Amino acid sequence: MYIVLFLLVLLIPLPAQGGLKFSIDYNDGTYGTATKCVATPTYHCVPPNFQSVPHPDGITVTGIPFPAREGTRAVRHIAKPGQNAGHFNPCYLFGVDYTNDSDCDRSESEQMIPYVANVEEWYGFSVYIDPSTQYSQNSTFKDYNGQVVFQLHQLGGPCGSGFGPRFAIYFARNTGLWTIQTDTDTSSSCSVYGSPTSVRRIYTMGSWVTGQWVDFVIHVKWSQTSSGFLQVWKNAASAQEKPVVDVVGVTSLAGFTHTDVKWGVYQSWWRGHTPPAGEISVVFHDGIKAGDQNSSFAEMSPARTATIPNPPSTVAVSVH
Repeated sequence: MYIVLFLLVLLIPLPAQGGLKFSIDYNDGTYGTATKCVATPTYHCVPPNFQSVPHPDGITVTGIPFPAREGTRAVRHIAKPGQNAGHFNPCYLFGVDYTNDSDCDRSESEQMIPYVANVEEWYGFSVYIDPSTQYSQNSTFKDYNGQVVFQLHQLGGPCGSGFGPRFAIYFARNTGLWTIQTDTDTSSSCSVYGSPTSVRRIYTMGSWVTGQWVDFVIHVKWSQTSSGFLQVWKNAASAQEKPVVDVVGVTSLAGFTHTDVKWGVYQSWWRGHTPPAGEISVVFHDGIKAGDQNSSFAEMSPARTATIPNPPSTVAVSVH
């Protein structure tokens, strides 16, 4: 009888194993495995090979003043141009301290993972734009890149970080829309923006508002061939819902070895310009995840402990 029971156990299918690469929900009150700056005598970022990481004073793990998307805590990133000494929110770029630089434009956390071409990957995160966020629409530059809250940036290899991220999600003031920007290239050499083989694509995903959690799940096959694909879900309960972006074709760039997953806030227009007084971005993130080809929508999606209301049709942003 024991032999029969043993054989029956062998015949019972085991649950599929997920392919989670990392998951950060901040519920233990720490930054988890996310890379962050360490306060050295010169306040430089450690390690210096990452693109941009805020000083600990610029990010806060908190459950206040609203419920986190998952569990009890989320992470808050604050970006504000022209920060001065005092390290309220210093700006770091490639390990250099730009605390006194009037062009300070970002506050981001990072997690670097190995990149493998032509292999599927999954990502997930939730984002909340605090109502205190205040930034202008620049009519000349058309709010170029808006406020970036998530990047899948290339890193390492002969091309380093390249001219910009191959994938970014931002909220734009001039359009009032959530937007995805991708940069791809079929060339085997390092990409240069505007080259004959590089392509930039823009996808919009409906209105953005402050004071609401928004969930994103990303399924991508990074490839420089037609076999690549990109799927993005926004506030979807399952993979059976229609993605807001669903395209096939070239999805990647050449010449790097890692993907740098970045979340926080970044306003590129603040660099090299004079923003109006009062500019500030306050953005919360929760449930940051990445998975390999064995992962799934369900593994990337946040715990469904809160109801996400339908966003209004207008943009809730005040401008001074």
